[in-house]
Amino acid sequence: MRLRAAAAALAAVLSFAASAQDARPGALRFARADEARAALVADDDWMATTSPFQRAATLGSAGAVDVPEFKAALARAGHACSEQEQQRWNAAAATALPRIREIGLPVPWPVTIVCTDGSDAAGAPYTRGRAIFMPRDGEAGPRDAFVLVHEIVHVTSRANPQLATRLYRELGFEPVADLAWPREWLDARISNPDAPHSRHAMQLDTPAGRQWVVPLLVAGRTQLRPGESFFHVLQVRVLAITPGTNGQPSQPVRRDGQLLWWPIEALPAYLQRLGGNTGYVLHPEETLADNIALLALQRPARNPALLDRLRAALAGSGATPSKKEIRP
Repeated sequence: MRLRAAAAALAAVLSFAASAQDARPGALRFARADEARAALVADDDWMATTSPFQRAATLGSAGAVDVPEFKAALARAGHACSEQEQQRWNAAAATALPRIREIGLPVPWPVTIVCTDGSDAAGAPYTRGRAIFMPRDGEAGPRDAFVLVHEIVHVTSRANPQLATRLYRELGFEPVADLAWPREWLDARISNPDAPHSRHAMQLDTPAGRQWVVPLLVAGRTQLRPGESFFHVLQVRVLAITPGTNGQPSQPVRRDGQLLWWPIEALPAYLQRLGGNTGYVLHPEETLADNIALLALQRPARNPALLDRLRAALAGSGATPSKKEIRP
C-alpha cells in the first residue's frame, strides 16, 4: 500500500510539473486526440449561433444537419497533432512569440493547438476559447508565423474584451449592445468562430444618412454546387442598426419593412476607416488580427500610422478603462 501511495504521489507531482511547464509564459501546447474532440464539440457561443445552412455546408450535406449530427462530424475531424504538425507550429512560434511579447500583447498562456483534418471549417484555421484549430493542409512556410500571430490575437481579444474594445476603436468601432440578428437572415447566417457576436458598431455617413452599422456574414444562396464550401457564397453585408439601451439588444434598422444594408464595397468610407492594410474586412476582429500580425512581425503596411496607433494602444492597455456602450 505504501508503494502504491508513493507511486500515486509521484505521478501527481510529475503531472503538476508537466502542467506548470505548459503554463510557462509563451508556451504552446498540443491537444491530445481526446482533447481535440472535446474542443471541437464544445457548447460555446459559436456552436449556439451556427445556422442550419452553415452546419450542412460544413459537412457537405444537401439535407438538414442538426447540432448532434454536426458535433459528431466535428469530433471526427480532430486528431492528436503529429510530430510533423508540432514541428511546423513550434517553428512558427520560434519566430512569432518573441515578437508578440515585444509589442506587449497580453496573451492568456498557454495557448492550445488543436489539429484537425480541415473538414471542420473548409480547411481554414480559426479559434474557440483558448484553442487554435489548425487544419492539416499545405506545407510549412514563412506565412505560418503570420497565421499563428493572427490566431493568437483572437484568443487574446476573447480573453480580454476591454482590450479588444480599445483596439477596435483604432478601426472606428465603438461598443454597443449585442445585435439581435435579423430574422430574415437567420437561416443563412454564417457564424465566425473567432467572433460570433456583433458587439461593436461604426457610425458613418451612408446613402441613407448617418447610421450606426455592423458587418454581418450571410450566405448569398443556401444551395451549394459540387465542390463549393460556405466560403464560395459568403457575403459581407453592412447592416444599419439602432444601438440598444437599458439592457436591450441592438436592433436592425428597417425602411418600409426592409432591412437597411449595403454590400461592403458600396461603403468606401467604411473601408477607409478600417485602414487599408488588409482585405480581411469581414469583421473588425479579423481586420485587427491582420494588423497586429503586421505590427508584430514588422511587415510593410500601406498605413503604418494605424500600426503605430495599435502599438500605442497596446502599450497603454492597462491604463484606460473602456467607455460605456453607445447610446443613440
